[in-house]
Amino acid sequence: LSDVGHETRGRAAYAPRRKSIVLLVWFFVLMAVGAPAAEQPATWKPHDHPASIERTITGFTRPRRVVVVAAEVPGRVTTVALEVGQRVTAEQSTALVVIDDTQALIARDQAQAALTAAEQAASATALMQQSADAEAALRARTAARTKNLADQGKLSTEEADTALTTADLARIATERAKVATAQAATAVAQAKLDLARANDHLARHRVPAPAGWLVSARMIEPGTLVAAGAPLLRVVDTTTLVIDLHLSVDEFAALRATPSVRLQFPRHAGRTVDATLARFDPDFDPVTRKRRVELDLAGDAAPEAIGGLEAVVTLRMPDPSGALLIPWSYLGAASPRVRLSGGGEQSVTVVRRDSDHAVILPGALPADAILVP
Repeated sequence: LSDVGHETRGRAAYAPRRKSIVLLVWFFVLMAVGAPAAEQPATWKPHDHPASIERTITGFTRPRRVVVVAAEVPGRVTTVALEVGQRVTAEQSTALVVIDDTQALIARDQAQAALTAAEQAASATALMQQSADAEAALRARTAARTKNLADQGKLSTEEADTALTTADLARIATERAKVATAQAATAVAQAKLDLARANDHLARHRVPAPAGWLVSARMIEPGTLVAAGAPLLRVVDTTTLVIDLHLSVDEFAALRATPSVRLQFPRHAGRTVDATLARFDPDFDPVTRKRRVELDLAGDAAPEAIGGLEAVVTLRMPDPSGALLIPWSYLGAASPRVRLSGGGEQSVTVVRRDSDHAVILPGALPADAILVP
């Protein structure tokens, strides 16, 4: 009874192992013959079906445009509107940084006062010209009447000459008034130029920056003395992000042949976005034999509108080993051999499984070979 019990327990323990062995055998059989396809062609030209591989290339985002905001005039910084990481608003865009403008304000006010004085002088000169014009008209009429009376013998010639001379002097005064009026107009124009220059100089104390851009670096604080041309802030445009890639000739060809470029961000739950091939360097590095390529993507489509995000591009390329695809049914069941349509067999090396096909190395397989199942 003891022996029977041991035999029964042994059979019970061996049954699951035997089932696993059978399943494993069937697995290898399926791997050898491949999954049955819905329909296989009668013949197969392996060289018409090159195998492909996927190659992943990693790049990092950066802003498309970067501007270093610099001082245009020397002086002491009085205001810095933003900290690093903040965006420039429309109100801040005209005076992101303010340099002490006290003297510039005084010069502007002086120019404004000079313009006002010039305009007042021009108005006075215009009135003087009107008066001279009226006086000249009166003297001309008087001279005409005096000459008429002298011609009739009612006045002496001396009186007529005096009236004519007075009319000439009034006309000369009118011309002098016209010159004074022109000079006053010139003075007004010069005063306006001086005011415009003063306003421009004042505006240069208020450093602008593009609205909507992000402050990425700040080199000054309130109270800092700066010279003309000194860098103050660096701002970046994050509406468009760029990814720089360095691609080989084959990788570049595969990228250009891709209908739409998909970027994957592995550190952001594998999020994928569309990108566009923006530009590429017409030259290439003679050492690495690679070409620099720029991909553009919208900042609002990226996980974050910042630089430094890791992005991956996956390219499907021809297998560099020259491997070919053949259906699994074209391989011999016992060994990796294929049958030629003209008769005979040829040994091949199976590299891997690709979907419903076997990936083989052609070896001595003729370029015009036609296979049959």
